[in-house]
Amino acid sequence: MLNRILALIGADNNVKYTVVHRILTIFYGAAVLFLVPFFLTVKQQGYYFSFSSLIALQVFFELGLNFVILQFFAHEAAFVHIDSQGNVTGSDAHVGRIRCLFRMLFKWYSYAALSFIIIVLPVGYFFFINNGDLEVREWLVPWVILTIFSGVNLFLSPFLAAVEGMGQVAAVAKLRISQTITSLLAIVVGLTTGLGLNFAPISVVVSVVFTSYWLWSLRSWLRHFLSLPGDRVAISWLKEIFPYQWRIAVSWLAGYFVFYLLSPITFYFYGAEEAGKIGLALLCFKVS
Repeated sequence: MLNRILALIGADNNVKYTVVHRILTIFYGAAVLFLVPFFLTVKQQGYYFSFSSLIALQVFFELGLNFVILQFFAHEAAFVHIDSQGNVTGSDAHVGRIRCLFRMLFKWYSYAALSFIIIVLPVGYFFFINNGDLEVREWLVPWVILTIFSGVNLFLSPFLAAVEGMGQVAAVAKLRISQTITSLLAIVVGLTTGLGLNFAPISVVVSVVFTSYWLWSLRSWLRHFLSLPGDRVAISWLKEIFPYQWRIAVSWLAGYFVFYLLSPITFYFYGAEEAGKIGLALLCFKVS
């Protein structure tokens, strides 16, 4: 039925798989919304939603760059061709700019991911140990795993955006569909078998594993952009990227204060039980 509808409006595979991914994302959020109240205690719910809020601090390290570079790669990729063996042909100027963008991303996100782990991991630890009332053994391990894998996921995310910008929209959407389905099944099994807060890192662990494997399959041409000597072509972050990035960054930072800040504030002043109620209400709003 979905294929027929999309065919009628002239949608291609890029649109089809993107739509499927969006629909699955809604089901994923709805599943979490219904399962969490049944299989986590009210205090564990407060920890879970506060986990999510603190992990969302990665927006302060990314600053909207993923969205911007997708547009930049899409523009430059229109002038080059990459075959199945990873050979790149096209304008030397545009190939050089793509190489420069890849190297810029590698450096930016290496520092961003490392800084995220170094800062957010201890901040979360001291936040929960000073304000929470669950035993440390219940939340420490999932918090550590969640933070480390979120940092790795942050490092990998720009390369997905780059590949998507270079025309592989359907392929990236398929990857995300696989991630969402696997995460959903794993979370259902984890919650129903009594994992408690240990289910919290499942989604990001699945994302890292799937993304790493998929990017490894593209290593031939990714290596082409990351390993060749530097080119004379250069991209000025301040002049070319920052004028677009700061607007996206302001929007995303505002979104953090609207959707994520309330749970940890409630946790700090009123405890885990009230934070869980707030987190559940916000999740219900986002899913709807």
